[in-house]
Amino acid sequence: KGKQHSKLLAEKLSQNNNKLTMGIPIMKLLKKRLTTELTDKHLKSLYWAYATMAWSGSFRCNELLSRRAKSFNQQTTLLWRDIRMRKETHEGKPINTIEVFIKSPKIDKVGAGDIIKIFETGSFMCPYRAFNRYATNFAVQEQNKPVFVLPSGNCLTGERVNAVLKNILSREIGTLTSHSFRAGLPTEMALAGCFEEGQIMSLGRWSSDAYKHYVKTPLLRRAHFAKQMIDRMA
Repeated sequence: KGKQHSKLLAEKLSQNNNKLTMGIPIMKLLKKRLTTELTDKHLKSLYWAYATMAWSGSFRCNELLSRRAKSFNQQTTLLWRDIRMRKETHEGKPINTIEVFIKSPKIDKVGAGDIIKIFETGSFMCPYRAFNRYATNFAVQEQNKPVFVLPSGNCLTGERVNAVLKNILSREIGTLTSHSFRAGLPTEMALAGCFEEGQIMSLGRWSSDAYKHYVKTPLLRRAHFAKQMIDRMA
């Protein structure tokens, strides 16, 4: 089954090789464009909260958003009851986290669900800070309602995200979609060259080498060994 998925992904990506990965430089540009081109503070906060969470958790679009604007499926759409914001201790220091319960991950057909933990980073694209700002200032946190909602009350959808990306980014730098966020962090990890393949697979919840079709950089192993050599010579 893993080989079948891998083959289908390869074929799909070969037909859509002009699509870009949401790397850190593009995330920085996205934040700038949201700030300068949108006037509604709710929309700015909503889109950025979604972008940073999707990027940091390597989420599939439909794990967070409703497929429809005016209705939602409680079994798939991320609801407020699926979110837990916590303060934990890491290496003796307090750190804020978000626990996201994914009810129907793609690799789990029986509905056992999966908990993905998102950490505060302190960077310009800190997912905790972005989500906390959205949740505190704009969201109506009803337990059985979707997390990502437009000012109109309609659900944020992947189609709406795609339209925003097209309007403020894609016409200038290439094709970006809501799915571009999923490959962002795994690609950065691969480029860093200091993470094992198993770590990257675990991050994206891939059960086979299908992750290689999402990590948009060649020669992952060679980059890893090259960095090790440079570290030894430094």
